[in-house]
Amino acid sequence: MINESNITNDERQYRNFVNLVKSYKPSVDIEKVKVAQTTKGNWRVYGDDKKPICLVSKAFLSKEIADAHNLVCTGEC
Repeated sequence: MINESNITNDERQYRNFVNLVKSYKPSVDIEKVKVAQTTKGNWRVYGDDKKPICLVSKAFLSKEIADAHNLVCTGEC
């Protein structure tokens, strides 16, 4: 069970990101999801088939969380 007192803001942000992506594509394997930053600093989310799933606001996913969970594309998404 998760209470407000035993979850960090970073974990909360990551879980919100996962739930958002799954709302667009429920069948996506979240372990294979990658993100690439747009020119305005937002995040384009790609599935394992390298097709875009959605666009996520920079206010919703920080660079630190993306790096910590190995979400950032290296090379071509």
